[in-house]
Amino acid sequence: MSSLAPIPRLSAPLNTITVLNSTIPSNGDVNPYGVARVPETKGNLVEGRFLISNFNNSMNQQGTGTTIVQIAPDGTFSLFAQIDPTKVSCPGGIGLTTALVALRSGFVVVGSLPTVGGDPTTSKAGCLIVLNSKGNVVETFSGHNINGPWDMTAVDGGSLAACL
Repeated sequence: MSSLAPIPRLSAPLNTITVLNSTIPSNGDVNPYGVARVPETKGNLVEGRFLISNFNNSMNQQGTGTTIVQIAPDGTFSLFAQIDPTKVSCPGGIGLTTALVALRSGFVVVGSLPTVGGDPTTSKAGCLIVLNSKGNVVETFSGHNINGPWDMTAVDGGSLAACL
């Protein structure tokens, strides 16, 4: 018979909130959804910083956000990517979701489930968008059972990665 260690209890409640920065870029996108830690410094990506994808535009319309920001633990803020819906082949446009991973190779994969004017009943199947370490779109995947990509994880072997 094995014994389990007791679960440690906190001596005080966790009730302190420290604001480091906003996730709102200059175009006004709001509603941060995806969060991914940058594993290695490559291009504009800095190891230890966090990428955050915005799902809504500046009018708070769901499924219309086009930006990914990068925030450091000390609050340093930068725009990593602003995806132009007219230059990406994604069914219905762009509406970035929680499906977000940063790979050691410097590639970033983000899901998109767009709507028309923020109306969720207009959402299409969506797509997965691959960006390079400079925040530029290099590939888009749609169809083939990609339907509403909301969450994602990756097995990252460096030179080979699989997003699930």
